[in-house]
Amino acid sequence: MKLILNAGVLDELNEAVQTQMRHWLDTQNEFDSEEWTRKGQQMQMREFSGLIRDYTDTCYWFELVDWIRKVALSGLLIFVERGSLTQLTVGTIISVGFTCTQLVL
Repeated sequence: MKLILNAGVLDELNEAVQTQMRHWLDTQNEFDSEEWTRKGQQMQMREFSGLIRDYTDTCYWFELVDWIRKVALSGLLIFVERGSLTQLTVGTIISVGFTCTQLVL
């Protein structure tokens, strides 16, 4: 079955879509910005609660330590000869050092 749309049908569809969009925008403008922000924050908390539920204030330092580890493993190792035993050794020392730091803290 083939659907043939002429200009009149397309105009009607376009007008219907624009009407729906205008209605949606009007309903969105009913909220004041503070209420809209609060509802957005509540929605984000529901959506991401599984990711952030386990974070505690006692581990605030973890992100900084992990970032330093990533920079050290990717940024500092470029100064050592590529593929050499020295590069492998330095990378291993950095990894073991950060693992021990996380275990101690």
